Amino acid sequence: MSDLVKEGIRIFRSGDKELARQYFEQALADDPEDWEAWLWLSGAVDDDNERMLYLNKVLAIDPDNKAAKKGLRMLLEKQTAAEESGVPVFSEEPLILEEASPASADSAPQWAADLGAAKADASDSETENINLLGAFLLGIGAAAISCMVWYGIVVVTQWQVGYVAVAVGWLVANGVIYGAGRKRGMALQLLSVMITLLAMVASEYLIVRHYLVEYLVEQGATDLPMLYSIDLMLELIVESIKADPLTLLFWGIAGWEAFAIPAKRQRRPT
Repeated sequence: MSDLVKEGIRIFRSGDKELARQYFEQALADDPEDWEAWLWLSGAVDDDNERMLYLNKVLAIDPDNKAAKKGLRMLLEKQTAAEESGVPVFSEEPLILEEASPASADSAPQWAADLGAAKADASDSETENINLLGAFLLGIGAAAISCMVWYGIVVVTQWQVGYVAVAVGWLVANGVIYGAGRKRGMALQLLSVMITLLAMVASEYLIVRHYLVEYLVEQGATDLPMLYSIDLMLELIVESIKADPLTLLFWGIAGWEAFAIPAKRQRRPT
């Protein structure tokens, strides 16, 4: 959760909804996909049409968000009740936004309690209905692209830039998250690490082969294969790492990023 959203929530709870709204809007100017800012913004306005718009924004980012779903359901129930009583749909009367007391936990104000508990709801929804196939495919795609970019940099500059390994971990991790449907969790962390390590091995092989081919061509060799036997490929990679042990440091950093980025986000009390 961003500092702007945290401060907006604090101000919201103090009773100044207008100032809180400014904080939420500033957070959205910085990050239009900050679902927490959209959710709390829906509670900081008095117009039900705006609320519905903002809650739909939340669901566009996080389709399984329980707080947003319940808020929309309450708005639709209010609309139905208004139509049955002959009152204009979405009148100016705002929904009750104070936190519900235990005695009214099953009543309409529970939506406000859900707003307060939105962090826990989202934390649960982040790990539900994960698209593992999508995560795998997009993660592999990100790994392939990063391998080619890294290899291209080596070919053009004739320098093996280890820092690029860090970018590989970042790209793969984000590919896994988006492929999974913007989900997170341990399963995606392990998948991200696995794909990143495969990308590291593949990149190292391509780079070592590049230098080996240059040497063999100078010696007059021709018709060099793209892939050698598994044993030879592993031997080339191991010898390369022995020659430059710092490579393992960059691999470690990339692996850590691949593990940390898809982790389930921890929600702290505000």
